[in-house]
Amino acid sequence: MLMTLNRGYLATSGRKECTDGFYTLLLHRLDFLFFALILLLPLSALAWDASAHRVIARIALDHVSPQVQASMRHANKACNAVFSRRDVIYSASWADELAIFDDVKAFNHWHYIDIPYVTDATTSSPAKAHNVVWAIKQSLHVLRSSKPNLFEKCLFQRFLLHFVGDVHQPLHCISHYSARTPNGDAGGNRHRVGGGRYKNIHQLWDGSAGYLKQFSHRYPLPPKGIAKAAKVIQARYPASAFKQALRQTEPMAWAKEGHQLAIAVAYKTPRRKRPTDKYLKAVQDTSARQMALALSLIHISEPTRLL
Repeated sequence: MLMTLNRGYLATSGRKECTDGFYTLLLHRLDFLFFALILLLPLSALAWDASAHRVIARIALDHVSPQVQASMRHANKACNAVFSRRDVIYSASWADELAIFDDVKAFNHWHYIDIPYVTDATTSSPAKAHNVVWAIKQSLHVLRSSKPNLFEKCLFQRFLLHFVGDVHQPLHCISHYSARTPNGDAGGNRHRVGGGRYKNIHQLWDGSAGYLKQFSHRYPLPPKGIAKAAKVIQARYPASAFKQALRQTEPMAWAKEGHQLAIAVAYKTPRRKRPTDKYLKAVQDTSARQMALALSLIHISEPTRLL
């Protein structure tokens, strides 16, 4: 019996396949949306792994004004009064932990969108209506509205931070249909690979093929490791490298970009075989680039005009 937790967590016959890592790539676009709503927050008013989500949040805080930072932190306090305490950076991984540790699975489908990828005559199924693109738009709606209370704003601030990350992980935007996987492969969760610590390509991409582990001997990354990763990623891929891509601020377009990346890069390793060094490097390079792309939108979001 197959149980899907949040696309990053697949359990089959008791086997857990934890994913939740690759989200670094969404950082900048996450900022655009996040600020479109967070900046609307009056002061009163998880596909990468946890480390990647937190790196994204760290970069977001590094690039907004003190006023916006105060608004984000003020909203976050409302959730800390109910859930275990964490700062804004650590709140970015909360949406995954909600399902994994608290057994709250009502939002599982909000983490991904199964855009079909069909390679033979197999009939595919359309993506669920309530998916990561829908969730991002709903989060923005709540944050832009004057009706929700501070606690509700906090919840959707955390959701937005997380889901913008999810939609930038290519395997959160696809499901491969074929004779081998007639019901879809759940974003590569059923595309098994051999050797190493990753059981399938979804896990491999969620973890950025170990890219973030270079920033600390401890993992998940501690605060200093998160800060170092954010700095290196931005230096390697400055916003100026993405002039054309940064003009796109529509979540569905981001999902379609991820879908094409998954086809062009993620599925290029054979089933049941150990990924080659060349493939692993492609995963790491693509992950770093995607993180930078997500981060870069902060420079064009002009959040202050929303306050």
